[in-house]
Amino acid sequence: MPWTRQARTQLAAELEQTAGIQSQAAAEGRQAAATSTDPLTRAQATAAAQLLTDQATEATAAATAIREGTNPDDIGYGALRPHYHH
Repeated sequence: MPWTRQARTQLAAELEQTAGIQSQAAAEGRQAAATSTDPLTRAQATAAAQLLTDQATEATAAATAIREGTNPDDIGYGALRPHYHH
């Protein structure tokens, strides 16, 4: 079954929501890195913040692509299709 318009819209919205959560967590990680006096904690928080930022960027790009008509199957979301078609 192909992705319905409603399913694509829902997936894109959920990806945007996830990106927002990841961006907020990244900001908190950067803040933790900036205020930590422990070098290991700073390095870990900085690395985690970068990872979350990268993931948020990817989720936002995927949401945009889906909204612009890209088939979610073509960008790695095919396994989620059963969850969006009830």
